[in-house]
Amino acid sequence: VSRFGGALSVDSSHMTIVDSVLDGNTGGGGGGVLLNKSTSTFSTCRISNNDGTGAGGGIYANAGSTYTIDRCLFDRNTNIPPLNKEEKQTGVGLSTKGGAIYSQSSKGSIVNSLFVDNQARRGSIVSLKETDFEDVVFQNCTMDIDTDYFGTRGVAWEFGESPKFLNCIFVSEGFPYFFTLDTADVTYSLIEKGYPGEGNIDANPRFANRENGDYHLQRGSPCIDSGTDTGLTTDFDGNDRPVGDYDMGAFEFPFLRSDIDGSGKVDSGDLFILQGDWKKVSGS
Repeated sequence: VSRFGGALSVDSSHMTIVDSVLDGNTGGGGGGVLLNKSTSTFSTCRISNNDGTGAGGGIYANAGSTYTIDRCLFDRNTNIPPLNKEEKQTGVGLSTKGGAIYSQSSKGSIVNSLFVDNQARRGSIVSLKETDFEDVVFQNCTMDIDTDYFGTRGVAWEFGESPKFLNCIFVSEGFPYFFTLDTADVTYSLIEKGYPGEGNIDANPRFANRENGDYHLQRGSPCIDSGTDTGLTTDFDGNDRPVGDYDMGAFEFPFLRSDIDGSGKVDSGDLFILQGDWKKVSGS
């Protein structure tokens, strides 16, 4: 347990974190990481089960920090006061902000990343304060928003411009995605229940197995080839992107000739189909 930055506190420095797990930390500002006047890069990291009792369950970026997040998983980070954790309802601490990320007067680029079951009253994925247009940009991210905590929204911002979202997927079972009086800048993204913006769609994304945490796209997903060119060359798994046109979400649907069942991967299911049809003749 730390007053600021449960795992890491970076002040007026440069930091690169690669292939790391930041799990189960608690901090007053930044349950996992506090960035203050710093430049930081996070690549292929898992930031999970962290608790920011002030703001920012996973990462708190402050005071002109710049951060890049690439191919990272944020799961089950929280920014909920201790009195609210069991009840998961409104009451003390309604201003809790930024389940995964809280960004104040800072700039961030978040690409090819996955956000699952993070919690906060305002902004379970990200909460922004005092930002300018395009200060914080999400590209090809998949976001499964936890609505167990009463009133939670996925994205919130105040005293500044909204974040920008390109080629993203938003899914949720309950509350609205955005907490603000203004319109979020979202384009070429799938948002269940719909949202205005060029190229946006309202549909079932057809994940491989959402219940078990598999957010790869199945064959026939409306997210395949429905994105726009973001310039990214790999996806969350490090596989080539794009295949055809750009897909929405963290995972690019691969072209696999042996993917017989259309799951997006070659596995035992394809082998069983092949064995069942072995030496059969089409039309016979």
